[in-house]
Amino acid sequence: MLDTAALVRSVQLDLQEHPDYPAWTDEHFSEMLRAAMDQLALVRPEAFQRVASVALQRGVTHHIPEDGVRLIEVTANVDQGLPGEAVTRVDGATMARFDPAWRSRPEADQVDHYLWDERQPRVFHTVPAVRSGTRVQIVYIQQPPAFEVGEYPTLEQMPSHYREPLRHWMLYRAWLKGTRPGIEPKAQAHYEWFYHALGEKVPTSQRVDPRTQEPHQRA
Repeated sequence: MLDTAALVRSVQLDLQEHPDYPAWTDEHFSEMLRAAMDQLALVRPEAFQRVASVALQRGVTHHIPEDGVRLIEVTANVDQGLPGEAVTRVDGATMARFDPAWRSRPEADQVDHYLWDERQPRVFHTVPAVRSGTRVQIVYIQQPPAFEVGEYPTLEQMPSHYREPLRHWMLYRAWLKGTRPGIEPKAQAHYEWFYHALGEKVPTSQRVDPRTQEPHQRA
């Protein structure tokens, strides 16, 4: 679990030496947090991984919840609210070869297998077709949550070790907003610490200057 309100308070303490800090409001900090979550979702989408029990529509074709961007796995059937028999992934070409009529088989109340194609990341298919309301447990990537200015959310399923990367990206955005001499190196340091905290190599091509939203060449 990650408490973003506590994260924002930590960033505020870190920024007390920033010359523009006294003028910043919840709107500024909310923008920094949104930018940090968007960047984390870009670099480490699994940070927004969610496990959910979902009710399926009738048939073989299904979609992940509206807040999702990509399916990771269909793990199990759900029986009386609890995970039951496992669901395994199969390849579409294999199904077409060994059971060409699989889509037209009788409907069931339980899923044996699922098919997923990364070209349609929000869609998956079940074998066999199911009756409406059949439930399965899935793992999927959720969009970074929307929130109102100053209403900092608690990210229930996000591991706490993502706190530091988020903090560094917020500080990167904050320091890069300044125009006074000596501010750029502070921004660059937090930019690099964001990637180091994730165990990632720091990109060496370009980054975006939030003052202009234009690509900014790294030194």
